[in-house]
Formats: sequence, structure tokens, C-alpha cells
Amino acid sequence: MTGATTPRVPRDGEARPGRVVGALVAGLALGAAAVLLVGAVAPGDDVVPAAGPPSPEPGSIEAVAAELAEAQREESAVLVADLVDAATIAHGDVEGVLRGLADVAPPGAATAAAAGSDELAGWRADLGAAREALEATGRGTDDQALTRQAFIGAVELLDDAVTAAGDADGEDRAATLTAQRTSAVDLWLAAAARLDGLALDAGGEHVHLFLAEDGDRDSVPLEFRGDGREDGHEDD
Repeated sequence: MTGATTPRVPRDGEARPGRVVGALVAGLALGAAAVLLVGAVAPGDDVVPAAGPPSPEPGSIEAVAAELAEAQREESAVLVADLVDAATIAHGDVEGVLRGLADVAPPGAATAAAAGSDELAGWRADLGAAREALEATGRGTDDQALTRQAFIGAVELLDDAVTAAGDADGEDRAATLTAQRTSAVDLWLAAAARLDGLALDAGGEHVHLFLAEDGDRDSVPLEFRGDGREDGHEDD
């Protein structure tokens, strides 16, 4: 029996992207049936293996459908690999911006110092590179397109936080920067968790591109650091 995942509590009535968790339980019924079958066969009895489904005739509708399905699986795997590459590039850029923002507005602080023009320009350039990498990928399936758009949305929210970092009003600067940064990281975490599932579904390895609000890998939320996810990066 699996436990329910506690969703992230929305802040100030605003819906926050929740943590995306995929829990797959496969083969239980099949395994139970296999145990029963083995137990029913007496020692020495001949067991005739069940025949698999016949191969479709070349050129038949079934054969063409099978070829199309295989081509779609291959195309989907390529698109997932492209998104993994783009998200890995964007992850480095976004992580650097988060570290810079933490210098002027540490997470949890009530005030924020104004960022300099050079800092703002550098952060915007990094976020522009991150968005460009993500937008260069194909949309793929609905699930892939949603994951891609979530990454892009996180970058856009962080860009709003950068804009707030240059705001002349200190009170508004801290409140807006904090809200936009938190939303950006929440959305990124949701997208990164889903990307991990897409990579596995495509036959690849785990991809762990998680973030923390201060840009410190050691601050990545604990629920994203299980199963070897200690550094928040792609498995070696």
C-alpha cells in the first residue's frame, strides 16, 4: 500500500504548481497468476509454453500500424533526449541566476537590496540563453509539450524576479522578487520531476535537474533528493 503525497500548500490564495510524482505498480496480477500456474503443475508434467501472437503479414494493415507505432516511439525518444539536453543547459543558467538573486535577497528575508545594472544584464542574458535552448526543442506528445512549456514558464517567472530585483521601491522589490522566485522554482521542480519520468519511459536513465531557491544544490528539497538524487543533477 502506497502513501499519499502531500501537495504543496498554496501561498496567499495563489495556486502553486505541485510536485509531479509518478507511481507505477506493474505485474502484480501477472505475477500472482504465474505462481498459481507453477503450483498447479505436478513434477514431471510436460509444460507446453504458450505461443506468442503471430507476426502480421508484411504489407498488412497490422504490419503497417506496428511500423508506425515503432517510428512514433523512436521519434518520441529523440524528442525526450533533446529536451533533456536543453533542460540541462537551462538548469545551469537558472541555477546561476538563483545564486545571484540570493545575494541581494536571501530566501526568507523581508528586504532585498537593489541589484546593479551589470548584474541585471548578466542574469537576463543567462535566462535568455536558457529560454532559447528550451524553445529550440520539439513539442512532441502532449506530455512532452506540457513539460517543455513548464520549464519555459519557470524561466519567464524567474525573469520577472530579476525585473523586481532592479525595482527602486525596496518594499515592493522584496515581496515581488520572493513571490516570483518561489513560483519559478516550484514550476521548475514540477517540470524536472516529469522530465525524469519521460526519460525513463523512453528507455533512458534518471535525469535529476532539480533546483533550490538559493541556487545551492544542497538546499534542493528533500523529497527530490531520494534515490541517489543528492546533487540535483543528471545521474552519471
